Amino acid sequence: MRGSTVGISDNFKTKNRKHYVWLSFIDTFFSVFVVGPLVITFWRGQWSLMDIYVCPAYPFESATISFLVGILGHYLLTILQRPLTLNLHPERHRLTFYVVSRLYTVYFGFSCVSFWRGAFLYLDIYTGTNIALVASSTALSAVALTILKTLRNISSPPFLVSMDSCQDYFQVQTMFRMALLFKDACKCCESPIRQDVIGRWLRLDYLKTPQQFSSKPNEKKEQVSLLQELKLCEYGSS
Repeated sequence: MRGSTVGISDNFKTKNRKHYVWLSFIDTFFSVFVVGPLVITFWRGQWSLMDIYVCPAYPFESATISFLVGILGHYLLTILQRPLTLNLHPERHRLTFYVVSRLYTVYFGFSCVSFWRGAFLYLDIYTGTNIALVASSTALSAVALTILKTLRNISSPPFLVSMDSCQDYFQVQTMFRMALLFKDACKCCESPIRQDVIGRWLRLDYLKTPQQFSSKPNEKKEQVSLLQELKLCEYGSS
């Protein structure tokens, strides 16, 4: 978020105090009565559609799907922020930038609402609406956010409104301002995937032809080494 209101009063600065007060009033009014309700309408519409179409008879499965969709969406957009910023510029690709940036924003909103819905349903399932549990979870989360210096993230429209400015449009603000590159994500996934594939391969060999692991008494060291590797890979894939 780049500002607390739409920014009318910031973009039209004037030395006339009355004029500035009037612009600030219009700015706040527009944020509260136009932008805020439209954002909430978008949230409610997507939330209701997911209530109807995403496993309505199975709350836990519905919550899990929403939660995973939200996490994967945020993760994907975080990885793509650098390529999108480098390859799409409003001065060189005006139409493409406009279309992609709006689709990007809609997908980001979809991921946010999905994540919210998944967390909400999990809380409904495991804590219910008991006043003591609700109050304690609210207090604990507020204290934790305060300790992490991230309490301002509980604010949302109409109190926080971000404009569709071209500068740093695709930049995803994270707590430590670290940009996750696509190659870094691939490296993180490479090792466990490789271990899982090798483990399954050795497991199939052991199940289909177990005699090969015991028919050669002179190769005891190789058997022990192979079995140890099998156990290690099974542990890594579990």
